Amino acid sequence: MSFRVERVYTAIPCVITYTVYDVSGTSIFTETDTNPPGPNPTPPVPSCFIGTPSYLVISVNPVPTFNVPVDCNNITQQLIPCPTSHIHSFSACLMTDPTSTCSNVLQINL
Repeated sequence: MSFRVERVYTAIPCVITYTVYDVSGTSIFTETDTNPPGPNPTPPVPSCFIGTPSYLVISVNPVPTFNVPVDCNNITQQLIPCPTSHIHSFSACLMTDPTSTCSNVLQINL
């Protein structure tokens, strides 16, 4: 299976790093984002990744890492202490790619 990533930015509280894993715990890719989002990583992220994403591990410095399942019905809320303490929601959803660029779209809500 192939998938592309679509990021939906709400209000990333600070710099975050996330890694997408498959069900066996194999890392598919890692990315660091900020708010406002920075430029695309160099070299550009490939348009399609190979694998079946199962969960994300998100790290928000200085918060320890936490897991977010790839589940369209599950929103993970986490207390984020930077720059000010507040609850922030993260979620990930895998769906059929309407553009047919890849088999699926992994939508990551940050």
